[in-house]
Amino acid sequence: MPPSLRRGIFRRALEFLRDDDPETYAAIAPQMESWIDMTLVHRNERVTIDGVGFAAIGRLKLLQLLQERVRAVGVEPQFGRVVASLDEFADADLIVVPTASIRWCAVH
Repeated sequence: MPPSLRRGIFRRALEFLRDDDPETYAAIAPQMESWIDMTLVHRNERVTIDGVGFAAIGRLKLLQLLQERVRAVGVEPQFGRVVASLDEFADADLIVVPTASIRWCAVH
């Protein structure tokens, strides 16, 4: 899987997820690739750094799993919605927006 299409996660972050949200952890963890060592190659010399502990998952798969999880707890995500004012969310507990939209939110 190309690096641009996967999300790397430190093993410790997975431990936090497991402790705080075992159901989400149970959905995501089996789908991940993991490795403990990292090998760097510089000027044709290989150096292995052991004990780093990473895991990765494809971006699309992670998004699909997260969407399944929010639906399982009663949240229906909305995509492609045009928002004229943040007042539309006055009763919302949480608003999640893509990075490109943050500038709009800050301006309005």
